[in-house]
Amino acid sequence: MRFSKLIIPVLIVAASTAKSQKFGIKAGANFSNLSKGFDYMDTKVLVGANAGVFANIPISGQFNFKPEIMYNGTGSKVEYAQNQVGNDYTRRLNYISVPLMLEYRFIPKAFLEAGPQLSYMISAKEKYTLLNGSEATATISKDFLNQFDFGIGIGAGYYFTEKIGANIRYVAGITDIYKYNDGDAVRNNNIQVGLMYIIN
Repeated sequence: MRFSKLIIPVLIVAASTAKSQKFGIKAGANFSNLSKGFDYMDTKVLVGANAGVFANIPISGQFNFKPEIMYNGTGSKVEYAQNQVGNDYTRRLNYISVPLMLEYRFIPKAFLEAGPQLSYMISAKEKYTLLNGSEATATISKDFLNQFDFGIGIGAGYYFTEKIGANIRYVAGITDIYKYNDGDAVRNNNIQVGLMYIIN
């Protein structure tokens, strides 16, 4: 609820003050991992999905404001340092994200973008292999995880037509995913690749 109270007014005000905003949908793949922390021996890229909606609101000249509401499937394949024994795990962290991008159109069809991303964790799961070879999935208690995540995104995109385009963005996490962490912070890192479609 606190997340909604913070974000929704921003989107409403932005949309109400714009005269020629455009709206669209986007979807694609995430290539994410987690920075090494106190409980990780190594991390590898995990492939996930992203999907959502966005508005493109002209500000002035070549600059646009682009707020989005996205589902982001992130996480990492990790080697977990448990009792000094390494075990392979897949940790999936799923978020509802609100990127607030400032877009610069350096040519009519191409743009650069940068801005903050606010995210709220909706689920966290870990998949691992048992000693008998079978796989198991466990829900990670949110008591140990920060439900809110803050990151900084930079990216670029290109519109092939007036309605269809492609976008690539890197989001560097600032927030530690753990609530209680006396060691090195564990942060989300994510490369998003996807297609965009302008509805109006």
